[in-house]
Amino acid sequence: MSQVVENLTEKVIEQKKKIESLTCSPKEAGKIIGIGQGRAYQLCKSGALRSIKIGNKILVPYSAIDDFINEYLGQEL
Repeated sequence: MSQVVENLTEKVIEQKKKIESLTCSPKEAGKIIGIGQGRAYQLCKSGALRSIKIGNKILVPYSAIDDFINEYLGQEL
């Protein structure tokens, strides 16, 4: 039984690493975009910057940063 749990734990850790390599925190997203942490969290909350909420953690896919920049390029928010 413990071997099964150990194997599942390893798989969960692998998946978590894959997800984290595709995402960043709102703070990191803000740095990439050139805005502050607070504004980045506001954009996530409003839906302007796509994000994923898992429990208390918010993750921003790198693709969402590209989409945000392309969508709002030249606009004032």
